[in-house]
Amino acid sequence: MAMIARGYQLIKPGHAMSETEINRLLAGYEDASQVARWAKPSVAILLSADIVQGSGDKGLTPKSTMTRAETVALMQRLLQVTHLID
Repeated sequence: MAMIARGYQLIKPGHAMSETEINRLLAGYEDASQVARWAKPSVAILLSADIVQGSGDKGLTPKSTMTRAETVALMQRLLQVTHLID
């Protein structure tokens, strides 16, 4: 997800977040404590842009491997949010 967030920031710069904002966004997810410290800013940016939506059970599942379908959905939302596709 960090690479996706960096790509998003290249297309839409100026989305730096404070640690307070990051913690506020992640607080709504039960497994937010499992997100690695270095990945929290990237996850928060993608959450705020509605690129990452989390799993249906109020989780981010940071320890699981992303499926092909999840990867495609993530990329599609990234391209739509950045207006690179309709």
